[in-house]
Amino acid sequence: ELIYVFKQQNLEQRQADVEYELRCLLNKPEKDWTEEDRGREKVLMQELMALIEQRNAIVNCLDEDRQREEEEDKMLEAMIRRKEFQKEAEPEGKKKGKFKTMKVLKLLGNKRDTKSKSPGDKS
Repeated sequence: ELIYVFKQQNLEQRQADVEYELRCLLNKPEKDWTEEDRGREKVLMQELMALIEQRNAIVNCLDEDRQREEEEDKMLEAMIRRKEFQKEAEPEGKKKGKFKTMKVLKLLGNKRDTKSKSPGDKS
């Protein structure tokens, strides 16, 4: 982006110089114009058009870059949301799974304890 800004500034400066020279030429009465003046006017007008087109191309590139960056930001934001949602969903699932496993083990342990103790045994 800095390169675009630098190029844009150079083109703006050159455009100002061309416009100044063109105004100076156009301030001269047309009856006093020489063939050289007419040729110079054509050259300056062509250069001015080229400068404007170059500046327009830079603006278009900057706009495209901004749009691309916005799209990338939206995609990244969506990915982050999905990851956060997955992280939130995972611990709940794991906790439920662990809780059930622990509950089963406790129940199994209690059953074993009661089986190992005979009804006649009193501790």
